Amino acid sequence: MQQPCRIPHAILCIVFLLFFYTDTYAQQDDFGVWARINIEKKFNKNNTLSINPEIRMYENATEVSNIYTDIGFSKKFNIFSAGISYRIGVKKKFDDTYNLRHRLMIDASYKYKLSKQIIASFRTRLQMQYADLHQQNAWRNPSLTFRHRYMLQYKPQKKITLAASTEFFHSITDQFQLSTIRWPITITYSINKKSEIGAGFMVQKELNKANPNRDFISLLNYTISL
Repeated sequence: MQQPCRIPHAILCIVFLLFFYTDTYAQQDDFGVWARINIEKKFNKNNTLSINPEIRMYENATEVSNIYTDIGFSKKFNIFSAGISYRIGVKKKFDDTYNLRHRLMIDASYKYKLSKQIIASFRTRLQMQYADLHQQNAWRNPSLTFRHRYMLQYKPQKKITLAASTEFFHSITDQFQLSTIRWPITITYSINKKSEIGAGFMVQKELNKANPNRDFISLLNYTISL
């Protein structure tokens, strides 16, 4: 007889802390929707090229805030992996104009199988972003950020994956100050060997600001492997 699925206690703790923390310290709230398509080409089991367009909506999901595309390459080394990607896109400013942005991201990650159904992972990312390029010397003053993400994945069935994570943003440009925290929870369903769909919910909160924002975000994504 098949045993009922039990969500690991660690995932439940992350969800509890997510709501406890944000309810305690929230100041300015908004609702958004992030929709993403992941297009992957695997040259072999270790080398992957990806193109990922995304659109982000805020102001209670009534206005398009960000439109961008990531182009990246990643390589696996057993339980370790490394990657590099480039992002080009636009972000809406307070005056309702859109600002062109460029971002370079370098990743290193590690995965550890806790059991047949549970995988823990850690990813660190260094990102360098250029914005307001019409201003003088903008290319000389990129925004530098370190990001650290801790994730737990749970597979109750072969086609279904549940995940919960916490990600910390440290601004190198601003004395390595903790600037943002994210808490996403997601569910992914594998349609077949080459495609999957996913949905989730995320709370994102700014820190160390006079009037920090707290965003409640619905996540949608579709992945296809070529």
